[in-house]
Amino acid sequence: MKMLSTFLYGFYISFHPFDGFYELKHRRKKSFHAAIFIFILTIIIQLASVFLTHPLFSIVVGGRQNINVLQLIFTYAAPVLIWSVIAWSITTIFDGKATMKQIFTSTCFSLYPLLILQIIQIIISYVFTQNEGAFYYLLGTVSTIWVVFLVLTGMSVIQDYTMSKSIIVAICVLIGIVFFCFIAFVFYSTIQQFINFFVTIITEIYYWISQ
Repeated sequence: MKMLSTFLYGFYISFHPFDGFYELKHRRKKSFHAAIFIFILTIIIQLASVFLTHPLFSIVVGGRQNINVLQLIFTYAAPVLIWSVIAWSITTIFDGKATMKQIFTSTCFSLYPLLILQIIQIIISYVFTQNEGAFYYLLGTVSTIWVVFLVLTGMSVIQDYTMSKSIIVAICVLIGIVFFCFIAFVFYSTIQQFINFFVTIITEIYYWISQ
């Protein structure tokens, strides 16, 4: 019941972020478990959006039968996980007071508007016509802006930053994420090239021995 109460507390955070995140950090003992639940539920709702949104508003190109579900899950999960790790790394330099666990928790609770509004978008995609699609896309824009605001507010509260410092640190985190992704891409490409080279050598040796 405590976890359910904390999960529903996300509604309060969405509309009263400063008080909400303070309460979440200092008094809500089941917040981490609720954050994991929100994280998983958000991924499920985003997957549902891909498969259930009316074709008129669907972002899928080439047919839903060609969708790689595992790739989608990674695409939706990776930003939150990478943000949490890089944010913790950067905020330790900027005298942050939050742990990685608290950063992940506040980030997941910041996803609440996305979670709710995306469900509404799925429903209204079957009601609205293409001419009325502006409201559908407006909901997506509002949810994105709302989430960004909550992430910045959560960072401000749990790290004991001013909002201006939170914005500066968030920019540094984004730069760190870009750098991390670049290094990860280079590492992945290097490993892939090494594996291809190794396979080529083994193949050549096999043909040489078989002749």
